[in-house]
Amino acid sequence: MPARPKGRSRVGRIGAVFVLLIVLLGAYHVLSVVTETHAPPTLVAADRAPFRREARGGQAWLVHPTVGFRIRDPGASFALQPSAPSTQLPATWLYRDDAAGLAVSILLDVPPRNTHSAFNSYVDGAKRGMRQQGAVIDSVRSTFFAARGECEIDARVDGTRIIAVTRVFETGPIARTYRVGVSGPAELRSVVTSFEPP
Repeated sequence: MPARPKGRSRVGRIGAVFVLLIVLLGAYHVLSVVTETHAPPTLVAADRAPFRREARGGQAWLVHPTVGFRIRDPGASFALQPSAPSTQLPATWLYRDDAAGLAVSILLDVPPRNTHSAFNSYVDGAKRGMRQQGAVIDSVRSTFFAARGECEIDARVDGTRIIAVTRVFETGPIARTYRVGVSGPAELRSVVTSFEPP
């Protein structure tokens, strides 16, 4: 069970949340390009519900109640609280633990954007937005195959090493497309990289 990160400034502690907000807002900007001719997607109240704790295969997990993705449960000392990043972004939702610098975001996308080229544009936009806000990117790894994309970014924010993982996937009977991000300080890498789509 990972320990809650200690001994960092408040700026450092919220660095991962900051990174994920930049990535989330950048993704929403990319999405907005195609919503002019589509009804804007909206997450419903059930999509904003807290994670539920489950034990699977001898491992404790946090499972999202509607989308179905999961991450390793970092333990009772962590509290991922639901939080609206902006009332102007009805297709987004955020869960955050500012004290630990751990965050999970959800963006409901539109199917026309779920292509390899759109995913590459999203990754480029995320990197650009992070750099504009002062983050130093150390490495980027991304893949896209069969309508599923994954991007992992290692960066530094105010001297704090951050890892951010984003995955794009389709799920549900009407094939809704989601971009889900998880970010946290390097000490929580095992939690951030444990992210599994449904």
